[in-house]
Amino acid sequence: MRASGRFAKGHPLIRLLVFALEGGLDDESKQKLIADATAILCEHAESTGDPVTVYVVIREVPEVNWGMFGKQVSLAALRAAG
Repeated sequence: MRASGRFAKGHPLIRLLVFALEGGLDDESKQKLIADATAILCEHAESTGDPVTVYVVIREVPEVNWGMFGKQVSLAALRAAG
């Protein structure tokens, strides 16, 4: 892979990094997120006519390391609010 973000063969490469609270997504939700995000990105990127490679990485962050509006956020509080 070159620094330009393309493979040597010239195919565009898209990298999507998703941050989620640890325990917020089960395996099925992760699979759906990866499949849906890949489909959306490919649909838009392939309008150039080139096949696209999409990497999706899900990074789970412990609650103690996640904050909003100056306060730590708990998964339970987010679920109760949503």
